[in-house]
Amino acid sequence: RAHPQVQTVYTRDEIAATPWPTTPPETWTLKEKARSSYDPTRSGDLLILLKPRVTTIEEPAPGYVETHGSPWDYDRRVPILFWRKGMAGFEQATPVETVDIAPTLASVIGLTAPAGTWDGRCLDIDGSTADTCRR
Repeated sequence: RAHPQVQTVYTRDEIAATPWPTTPPETWTLKEKARSSYDPTRSGDLLILLKPRVTTIEEPAPGYVETHGSPWDYDRRVPILFWRKGMAGFEQATPVETVDIAPTLASVIGLTAPAGTWDGRCLDIDGSTADTCRR
């Protein structure tokens, strides 16, 4: 914890005792982010979170500058692009989750599923007045 590049350290017991986050991911604390990635059968005894923009690769080279394992939004958030012929484009600035992809694409192709099938939610991905989520 005293190392100047370390933001914080959590033990497996601290992480396991943290309730599963129920709010949107962009509001999670570092401990909640740690909890969302914790697997009791695979996670180690300690989780060391480095400060923002501290790379775990000592000598970055083209194509090898980070491992995508930090809790910081610049490392966790990845753009998702949906496209189809005739779709009006737009940018949605609010974060979405990867679990939203399947219900979104299912709705676009007209696939219906019983309530509770998806973990995520359908995203209206057409910038026009059309609604790609058949509600």
